[in-house]
Amino acid sequence: MKVDSLIKYNNNLRKRFEELWEEAEDFPELLLLNRKFLLGEIPETPYHCGSIMDETKPLVKSLLRLHKLQLLTDDSQPYLHEFFQRGEEWVECQQRPFVDFTMSASHNKPKKLLALLNRQSDIVVRASEVYSCRILPDSDNEVEVSRQRTAKKINDLSRQAWKPFTCSLAEVDYSEEDFFCLKAMKRSKPVVFNVAAREWGNDLNLLNIVENAVMKCNLSEMHNSERKNGDIK
Repeated sequence: MKVDSLIKYNNNLRKRFEELWEEAEDFPELLLLNRKFLLGEIPETPYHCGSIMDETKPLVKSLLRLHKLQLLTDDSQPYLHEFFQRGEEWVECQQRPFVDFTMSASHNKPKKLLALLNRQSDIVVRASEVYSCRILPDSDNEVEVSRQRTAKKINDLSRQAWKPFTCSLAEVDYSEEDFFCLKAMKRSKPVVFNVAAREWGNDLNLLNIVENAVMKCNLSEMHNSERKNGDIK
């Protein structure tokens, strides 16, 4: 296949995948599309250009279980604490596990889920209504979820100050993002949850904590009529 033809083919394919998201009618369809993305059957999403990150792959099984419970995850990271050499300096990196997900307010469950998650003393949680930009009461404040420090010698790392790398639970206006401009998303009255470990160095099973809380909320699994095992054409 010639280069020009290959580029045209790839552009047409990308356009078709974009149309799948735009043509979705409801939240269950978005869940199905995102599950296909996690499984590598769809190459990208409105919120992420390209396949999932390598660090996400070990989390896929747990993320799929959350989708089955009607939570659409769009960002996550595992626990990490590592040392490595970069050029002539040593680097120490830390990550707190975190996950961001969206649920439909049509279930009338966001407040209950927030209350259940807040009972866990080892995590922090923020819940935000997308289109009103309202943060639900009893939400936590922004936290750093990854950081690093450097030194010439590995034994000197502990004396260096940490530099924040990424944060979670930030106050964000999601309403203008492409993902939340989809008609199916607007119909669902979405609420975004950000959940992270409260402390550094805690290798907790965050996705399992969220899953257990959702089970207590009695969120039903996707119905067969909502394409549980079907294909999107």
